[in-house]
Amino acid sequence: MLEAIRKRSASIAIKILFALLILSFVSWGIGDLIRGRATAQFIAEIGDIEITPQELSTAYQREIIQMEALFRTRIDREQARAMGILQATLGRLVGETLFDLDAESLGVTASDSAVRTNIRQDKSFMDQTGKFSRMQFEQVLLAN
Repeated sequence: MLEAIRKRSASIAIKILFALLILSFVSWGIGDLIRGRATAQFIAEIGDIEITPQELSTAYQREIIQMEALFRTRIDREQARAMGILQATLGRLVGETLFDLDAESLGVTASDSAVRTNIRQDKSFMDQTGKFSRMQFEQVLLAN
């Protein structure tokens, strides 16, 4: 079979077909470059919601900071790759987006005032006197 392919590939007709095939793929790729579709505008798309490279990068960096705090050691790129942090982060973002879409479709929402009240009553954000501390709140947010 390979011998037959070798013999026929020497013919002018086959060379023209291969040239047309190659040109079609080249024009397709160049067309995307010209139209500006060469770089992805989003990493994942769930329904109408897109996860952008910037969102993934921010979540990834946050995840590494949390892991470094947990293990009390610096995590370099190779270690992060070996641990699968990027894939886990993307999976988490997709999962959170799916959860949000499901909650929205079920009509499960929380008003701003309800969220504000819950935050102010959360003991994680209170100072030693038992009052809400904006500084404590911001520190917890930065750590997570």
